[in-house]
Amino acid sequence: MNKIERFKKIGLLLIGMLTFQLALSQGNYLPGYVIKKSTDTLYGYIDYRNWEQNPDKINFKTNTESNPISFNPIDIIEFKVDGELYVSGIIKTEVSPTQTNRLNYNPRINTKVV
Repeated sequence: MNKIERFKKIGLLLIGMLTFQLALSQGNYLPGYVIKKSTDTLYGYIDYRNWEQNPDKINFKTNTESNPISFNPIDIIEFKVDGELYVSGIIKTEVSPTQTNRLNYNPRINTKVV
């Protein structure tokens, strides 16, 4: 393989990586609403990411041309996008070890605020 072929392959690889990165960084703003802690309801567009887990933050726009505003779960009561309702809350999660060699004889449930 000569140098020109090698540079072509490296160039194509770089272009492909940049294109993929740009595709992932684009927003997917869908109509929705956010209810803030002050109980104000904001209607607009939410950057929907088809989350597998509840998001740590969401990006919201009042219209498609405005700059996004980020909200954390502490800032809002709930939001709805693409027919999915997300409710903010502070919950305790059970965190006992799952490996049998790390278990103890204490019957108390171990929880942690998530």
